[in-house]
Amino acid sequence: MALWAGAADAQPLACDDPAALSQTADTLRQNLQRCQNNASYLARMGHLYVQEQRYTEAADHLERALLFDPENPETQLDYALALAGSGDTASALNLVFALERRTDLPAPLRQSLRQVGQQWALAASGNPGKGPTQVTRISAGLRTGYDSNLLGAPQLSSLTLTLPGENITLPVDGNSQPRPGLYARTDLRLEHTRLQPGGHRWDLQAAVLQRNSPRVTDASSTQAEVQLEHTLSPLQPGDWGHYTSAALTAL
Repeated sequence: MALWAGAADAQPLACDDPAALSQTADTLRQNLQRCQNNASYLARMGHLYVQEQRYTEAADHLERALLFDPENPETQLDYALALAGSGDTASALNLVFALERRTDLPAPLRQSLRQVGQQWALAASGNPGKGPTQVTRISAGLRTGYDSNLLGAPQLSSLTLTLPGENITLPVDGNSQPRPGLYARTDLRLEHTRLQPGGHRWDLQAAVLQRNSPRVTDASSTQAEVQLEHTLSPLQPGDWGHYTSAALTAL
């Protein structure tokens, strides 16, 4: 009875308790449901995943930690490392540049940021500090399937018109009813990011989407999209930045 009572009285450690945070990432993950709103817990788990080079898992937890504690420089640095490890070097560099401009950073952390930024810039452009850093991604996809309603038509076989003194029910033409069939969809996408000194960032996204249905030609379509974005990050805390976007879609 005494042993049972002692076990029943035991309480789990607080999410940000140092003893709890000293555990491994996988052990911490067991308390994710209970501690998913604790910034220290999320940041610690993300930091451990970065050390284990599990960057995608780290980015998820670090991004959530920044929602609760957005000004924490250590969490921001770990998030930049996770982004870079996941292949998004441009976003990671943008975050490092923003961190470097903070006046409240300790000198060792500022030096680490400078070294990390130079390494990433070298990897991305081969010429750190002497020109823009840019990343280009091209992807293509093919999807085939069967659609029971290729044109998104309403499920109606007739339509009732209400007139003064009577109702008239008319049949709906077969071409306006749901029409099933096979389809094939092809996507081609281009993403280009360019970082320049002074906090300038350019993002270009372009895509061509094509859908073909051999049985229902009216369901075939070709769509082209292009979007250009420009972001100017503040150079000093409290300064203003701006964001501009232009987009064009043709169907």
